[in-house]
Amino acid sequence: MTERPLVSICCTTYNHEKYIRQCIEGFLNQKTDFLFEILIFDDASVDKAPQIIKDIATRNENIKLFLQDENQWSKKKYGLMDWLFPAAKGKYIALCEGDDYWTDPLKLQKQVNFMEANPDYSGIGTNAEVIYEFSDRPKHLFKNYPDKTLRINDFLESRPFHTATFLFRKDAYKIDFPNNILSADRALYMLTACSGKIKFLADVTSVYRRNDNGLSRNVTSRQMMEDFTIGQYIRKYNTNFEYFRLQAFVAYTVFAYSHKIYILDFVKNSLLLVYYRYKRDKPQSIKNFLYSCYNLISKSKSKIQFT
Repeated sequence: MTERPLVSICCTTYNHEKYIRQCIEGFLNQKTDFLFEILIFDDASVDKAPQIIKDIATRNENIKLFLQDENQWSKKKYGLMDWLFPAAKGKYIALCEGDDYWTDPLKLQKQVNFMEANPDYSGIGTNAEVIYEFSDRPKHLFKNYPDKTLRINDFLESRPFHTATFLFRKDAYKIDFPNNILSADRALYMLTACSGKIKFLADVTSVYRRNDNGLSRNVTSRQMMEDFTIGQYIRKYNTNFEYFRLQAFVAYTVFAYSHKIYILDFVKNSLLLVYYRYKRDKPQSIKNFLYSCYNLISKSKSKIQFT
């Protein structure tokens, strides 16, 4: 009987012709004392990425391919939730998108060693190096803090580590995970934290290739506001987190990061921002509180779209 893999590496890719070989090599270079499988979902790339993936897979039997003929993201179907997670056989799932890559051949071994020795932890991430595409900005570390233990409230407003470094227990994932949110990584971290603590290792194991012209920099208010459902979803599995702090942060991101804001979203989010920040802070000075909210809202007026 074939031995089951301990880790399932789940990789999604789209038009990553320039990067996908380096990404997969980072998987294949892992030195472990356990079996792992590699699951790759390509969402109907129109470049040469599918050919590169198939060529590598023909020489590696532990790679399983989920190559699409039609783009599934445009149909509101997602590689991880709809294909890779259900197919994963491992006790643990490790993530990496096709334009990022692993640099430490002991990444998986370090993470699994920790998880096996600490059953009260449900996930583990590490530090990463950030490099910029199409920019002369210097590379830097994703975070600048030492090893630490993280809990659910640590994921409300920031990402303590990059997705390409994350490994978690498969049983922490739930099949009702929402497919209508923009910040799926934040929701996954929080969901994982509902099952236990999460470890951060300061070891640099991966590279996050940042492209400031990417999707996350060109979203609309309509897309950003879908993240309000994250808090409602997480409440199903854990009510012991700062719900209003999360919702206030989502309201902030709609104004701060939306490429354009529809007029109705502008009005609705303005009211939500005031409400959630009030519930979060319970300010003593209402005048100062409203003034600070007004300053944030007014900075976004130039983004308003009426259609």
